[in-house]
Amino acid sequence: MPTNFNSIIPFPLTIPGDFVTQNALSDPWTEPSPDYRVEDYPDLDRKCLFCTTTGVEIVRVKGADTDKFLQGQATCDIAAVNIDQAGRGAICTPQGRMISNFDIYRTGPDEIRLLLPQGMAEPTLTHLKKYAVFYKTELSLETGQRIAAVFGEGADQQITQLAGDANEHSAREIHRGRAIRIATDHWLLVIDPDAAIDLWRSISEHVIPAGDNLWRLNKIRAGLGDVVPQTREEFIPQMLNLQHIGAISFRKGCYTGQEIVARMQYLGKLKRRMYRLSINATAPPEPGTELLDSPGGRPVGNVVIAATAGENRIELLAVLTNEAATGGTVAIGETSLPFEVLAMPYDDDFDRAE
Repeated sequence: MPTNFNSIIPFPLTIPGDFVTQNALSDPWTEPSPDYRVEDYPDLDRKCLFCTTTGVEIVRVKGADTDKFLQGQATCDIAAVNIDQAGRGAICTPQGRMISNFDIYRTGPDEIRLLLPQGMAEPTLTHLKKYAVFYKTELSLETGQRIAAVFGEGADQQITQLAGDANEHSAREIHRGRAIRIATDHWLLVIDPDAAIDLWRSISEHVIPAGDNLWRLNKIRAGLGDVVPQTREEFIPQMLNLQHIGAISFRKGCYTGQEIVARMQYLGKLKRRMYRLSINATAPPEPGTELLDSPGGRPVGNVVIAATAGENRIELLAVLTNEAATGGTVAIGETSLPFEVLAMPYDDDFDRAE
C-alpha cells in the first residue's frame, strides 16, 4: 500500500545508548560507520538507517541524442524516465547477456545519469562508446559526488522531509542533490560534496549510521541483484528477475540484445533464476562464487550478493537452476550448505507467470 504523505511527522526513534554515540558522527563520509551485528540488534529492520557508500559509480550521458541513443541500448523505456521518475534497466550484449544493470535518473532534457555497482562503470562505458559515435551524445565517468543510502522503516518519510514536499515521485530533488528510490523505503542519495555535511546534519537525528553489510542485506530482502565484475555477461536479464521490478520494457522498440530477451519472455523457458536463500555460515560468499549440487559436484548456479543476517547466518541472492532451488542443499567447493528459500516482494509475480 502506498505511503500516505499527506500528514508527515518526524520519524520517532527509540535507540540503544551506543547508537546515540555513533550518531554523533560529524562526517559519515570520512568517519567509518559501524557495521552493527544483526544478532545484537534484532529490531534494526524497524529502524531508518543511513549508509555512506563507495559501492556505486555514476555514468553521465549528455547530448541532443541522449534519449534516442539510450533507447537503443537499455532494456528499460527511456521515455518513461523524467525529472520526477527514476527507473532501473540493463545493458546487454547482442547475445542478451548483461554487461551491467543500473538505476537511472534524469538531470535535464538531454542529460541522464546511470548509477552502477562499483567496478561496472568502465565496462559499461567501453560498450556504449562503440555505439555512441553515431549519435550526438557524450559519455563520461562522473566523480566527486557524495553517495549514501537511506533505508529501512521510515526512509520514504525522511526523504519527503528532505525534499520539502509530499509527492510520491521516485526521483526527488533534495538539498543540492538527488534522491533516487530503488525500492520501498530504500533510497540512494547523490549529493554535491560541499552540501553533504549540511544534509547529514539535517537528517542525523532521525537515522542510524550503518555499514555496507546492512545495506546489502536490505537489497537482498528487496530482491535487488546486480551484475558485478565477477558476473559480467553471465546472466540474461530475466535470470536476475528484472522483468518483475520494471527494468525491462516489452513494448519499446529494438535495443541491443532485445531479440534474445523477448524470445525468452514469450517463447522460452527460464531454467535459472534468482532466489533468496538463507544458509548457515560464518562469512558471506563473494559475488560470482560458484554453487555446486554437492561437494565437488557439478555447477548449478552463482552467488549474486550476500550479507550477514545473524550469528552464523547468511542471506544471499543466488541464480540457481530451478531443480537445484528445490533440493535444499548446495555446496561451495567441498563444503555442503543446506539452505532455506526465503520470500521476496515479487514472489506473487512468479506464481502468475507460472
